[in-house]
Amino acid sequence: MVLCRGVFTSGHVPPDTLLRLFEMTVKGGLVIVSTRTAYYEQMHYQDVNDQIIAQGKAALLLNLRDAPYTNDGNAHYWVYAVSSQAL
Repeated sequence: MVLCRGVFTSGHVPPDTLLRLFEMTVKGGLVIVSTRTAYYEQMHYQDVNDQIIAQGKAALLLNLRDAPYTNDGNAHYWVYAVSSQAL
């Protein structure tokens, strides 16, 4: 399992970095990511997510939107199961 919190935020990494996390995770493993709400909107994270799912690299098991994150904002939380196509 890979847990990635506080990384997918403005000024850190682009959304396509998500692919690298899948490559480092064993087939069937979980990748859990948080995205600040502003980052999600500015960086088009949803587009990258949709491409990954369409390509069969992972399955989105859970997506929690606008959930508590820090005192200054909310985040979206994503739980993926990695497929063999991500390797």
